[in-house]
Amino acid sequence: TRGSPDYQSNPEFTNLGTGQYTIRVLDEASCLEDKPALIESETSEIVINQLNDMPGCPTDTRGVLRIEVTEGLPFVPFTSLSYEWMIDSATLDAWGAPEEMYGLIISTDAEVTDVRPGVYNVKVTTGSGCIEEQDITLLSDTSFVFDEINLNLVDTSIYGPFANLSSIDVCKYDPIALYAAPYAFKADPYEIIEPDTIYWKSGSGLAGYGMSAGNVAFDTAIVDQTGTNYYVARIESGRCYMEKSVSVVVPDYPDVVASVADGEYSQVFENGRTILAVNNITDSTYYSWTEYWEVTGELPPIATLPDGSDSTVSTTREVTKLQDSTIYTVIARTPSPYPVDDKYCSTTDTVKIRVMGEFNPPSAFSPNGDGINDTCLIYGIDENFSFSLKIYNRWGQLVFESKDAGEMLYEGWDGTNMNGNDVTIGTYYYVIEYSDGTKTRKSNGPVTVIR
Repeated sequence: TRGSPDYQSNPEFTNLGTGQYTIRVLDEASCLEDKPALIESETSEIVINQLNDMPGCPTDTRGVLRIEVTEGLPFVPFTSLSYEWMIDSATLDAWGAPEEMYGLIISTDAEVTDVRPGVYNVKVTTGSGCIEEQDITLLSDTSFVFDEINLNLVDTSIYGPFANLSSIDVCKYDPIALYAAPYAFKADPYEIIEPDTIYWKSGSGLAGYGMSAGNVAFDTAIVDQTGTNYYVARIESGRCYMEKSVSVVVPDYPDVVASVADGEYSQVFENGRTILAVNNITDSTYYSWTEYWEVTGELPPIATLPDGSDSTVSTTREVTKLQDSTIYTVIARTPSPYPVDDKYCSTTDTVKIRVMGEFNPPSAFSPNGDGINDTCLIYGIDENFSFSLKIYNRWGQLVFESKDAGEMLYEGWDGTNMNGNDVTIGTYYYVIEYSDGTKTRKSNGPVTVIR
């Protein structure tokens, strides 16, 4: 025995490995005698020697895994050898390899070509069934190190100015700051080398952009996609490169979208009313509405929005007493994923309500070719609607007619009659009829021709 297994009365021991043993015999009179015993293998010890060819780059696939198998003691020649190569699971994790690569035999030869740096496992089996397994590490000639790689919001008040983060939660459309400080070196002989280029790119949700070369790289980006966005720092030196990523997580909130109950063209009559609506983002979202007149940019003298529109959870607002075409802006504020209270993710949208009948032709114009007020333009109409303009002289005679809304909106009446001749100086009267197919508006008034 070598101390294990225990002494036993059975004169036959099984399942023993190779090595030196002691046989002890003890009789009934407690007399004992020890004898040495040696168990040798019928085949030799399997000795695996690495003879790899290093690739030049960490991501280079031109490396060669090569082993030489020799006989150890007692130097009995192998009748045959077989090989099985697999990639170590930690290496596959680092590569982000697909699931089917785990446990996959990549070669059954003593030499494996076109491989990248990493840890590989080789299993050698002899003709007599003896097995030896060994991890083989393939290095590269050039190595890269990221001393630092992190990100933060441009507004450092949320996570702090010195946050060293590899992943953060942000709002959609937040500006983020990206920072990386890498360097590269040659392995043999050891030599620090200056990177040729450093830049950031995105795995998702960022328009392509780059940054200047150097050994410190900083850039900013706007996160415009929900979910997990990956931003990858890439360092290049010669034909070698390395990449390392950070991640930005954005809540899956939709953007706010405003609409008007009256439909695509959003037209109502003077003193009319309609409903503004937004999509429901979350039950905790607040909506704030503001309004201003389209032409002047001023606030309406009489508010059309109801009280409480500056902060409401309601997704609808009734607007009343409309006097002029009005732009409505809504801001949706939803609780943010930041690790602080009272912060919100915001998106905004605008919608316009036109008031039918605001044609507002000029009271006078001078079609004399001087480039100043040469035509009578009809504002406040839509090319998609039915339109009719008739011009009468003081005796009620029709002198001009048009049903082309686009012509009157962009070119106007040039002061000629239906024969193309200039009308005389004086006061004329217009009649406008305007309809969207369900609603009709009429307007009339004087216009003076001055030459």
